[in-house]
Amino acid sequence: MQLRTVAVLVLVLYAHVGAAQAPDRSKALEGLRSVTVQVLFFSTQPGGAAQLDTVGLRVQTALELKRAGISVEQSAAATLSIAVLVVGEDNGRVVASRYDVMLQERVSLAQRPATGLVLATTWQQGGAYLSDPSDAADGIAELVHQQLAAFLNDYLTANPPRR
Repeated sequence: MQLRTVAVLVLVLYAHVGAAQAPDRSKALEGLRSVTVQVLFFSTQPGGAAQLDTVGLRVQTALELKRAGISVEQSAAATLSIAVLVVGEDNGRVVASRYDVMLQERVSLAQRPATGLVLATTWQQGGAYLSDPSDAADGIAELVHQQLAAFLNDYLTANPPRR
């Protein structure tokens, strides 16, 4: 029980620290044209109540990106990752999870150009979620879709549709 309590506290702290974003994060999306989509799902209790349909989530994400004008490719320069970590179930009463939507791109560091290209997270948003096991998968999927909507909103702010 203590380990689960510590894990939940770590998730909440990470969510709080991870929430600190640049005031205008849409600028990081200027000129973005294509991405590779990956969905990562990790659970400390495989086969538990919080099983996510990763294939369905990936397909739905790709459709929403295409609707916004972002091409989805197998090997694009940028990767949109959806990561979900389910810490566990507390005697069938609660599921603790962490979810993130992040864009990673290869960038050159201005102060260290000799380093070459490095992988950097240029946009990220997520949070922590506690729920009843019966609602966990649907709740996590809904929260991920909300984060994806925030990403698309920032993308469209930075790249308004041409008329």
